[in-house]
Amino acid sequence: MSKTKTNKTKATAAERFQAIRRELKARFVERSGPVDGVLTALLAKDHCLLLGPPGTAKSDFAEALSRCIESSFFEIQLTKDTAPEEVFGMFSAKAMMEEDRYQRRTDGCAPDRQVWFLDEIFKSNSALLNGFLLAMQQRKMRNGADMIDLPLETVIGASNEYPEDASLDALYDRFAVKFWLDYIGDQDALLKLLVDGPAEITAKMESGDLDKLRDAAAAVPWGLDEAKILLAVKRACEDAGFTASDRTWIGKAPKLVRARAVVNGHATVQPGDFLVLADVIWKTHDGRPELLKTIGNAADPYGARATSIIDGVRIAMRELPTLDDIKTGTLTKTAATKVLGEIQGKLAGRRDAIMEVVDKVGEDNEQVNEAVDVVESAIKALVDRGREITMFRPASL
Repeated sequence: MSKTKTNKTKATAAERFQAIRRELKARFVERSGPVDGVLTALLAKDHCLLLGPPGTAKSDFAEALSRCIESSFFEIQLTKDTAPEEVFGMFSAKAMMEEDRYQRRTDGCAPDRQVWFLDEIFKSNSALLNGFLLAMQQRKMRNGADMIDLPLETVIGASNEYPEDASLDALYDRFAVKFWLDYIGDQDALLKLLVDGPAEITAKMESGDLDKLRDAAAAVPWGLDEAKILLAVKRACEDAGFTASDRTWIGKAPKLVRARAVVNGHATVQPGDFLVLADVIWKTHDGRPELLKTIGNAADPYGARATSIIDGVRIAMRELPTLDDIKTGTLTKTAATKVLGEIQGKLAGRRDAIMEVVDKVGEDNEQVNEAVDVVESAIKALVDRGREITMFRPASL
């Protein structure tokens, strides 16, 4: 009896990376942007800042990322009184007594780890600040008379508030991408999370994967066409009142856009990859929507239109009545049917709008394709909900 051999092709570094991306997004609801942002910063060998109220899973997110990339993890919640020894290690008594020199024992502390999660980062005191700036900029630490190299891959900072002291501006600027995290707003997603619990994460990188992905980002072509788009984005941002330093535009932007291309699975830079710059340039999160629109219009007007359509669909679907609304008497069937009709009209308008965009740009734009999927999924959900409500019969009294 012959045996059939099955050849299973081993996943590539890029495939493992995309699996991590999907699983992080599945676990951390309404965190798609921060997931892509942290992964982009990681590939660009840069750092990410997570802002927002307490209890928005900042530390869980950082720890999950560290596990996914099989890296050592350091976490600390900073206060004004946090001593440098708690972060960078205690001074070695042996070195002082036997060799008459100051030297920190870094084992188990931040200098020994690859991913740092620094909670309440803006409570850093002056004794810590210079060490953080040096580590984030140069991946180095002064240890006594020596300057040592750090295995640091990325720093994820977190804070419930913006920095108030001007002395922290340089630290704030060290974070390439920034995100504001709010509490989960999608009630259906929240209900699913309450029933099923957070999704499990099993995807992991293998040794050497991160280097391969960084090499891939460095190999993404960058030439005159991409530079012209970046210049157009810069001018549009400045016209809208958003400014950034030359260091940001020249030193960081091309590197981050190419890293975002790899995160998005692109071999070349696509217009939508420039949208990462919205999370680089904003100073406060309330300016991000306008900045995102400005960058989108400059780099990818069709994609920007698609993004606007997606937002419109999601806003419309927030009004979708539920069967529980009928059962509890919050809405009558007649009122629910009227709401369904109003939503149907909005979705029909959005479908016509995205089809016009498809006619102009074809199917080569990711944002446009996503908008088509969002519109079609919303229409299906609307039809299914309408059928549920129409078929519902209250129990006889």
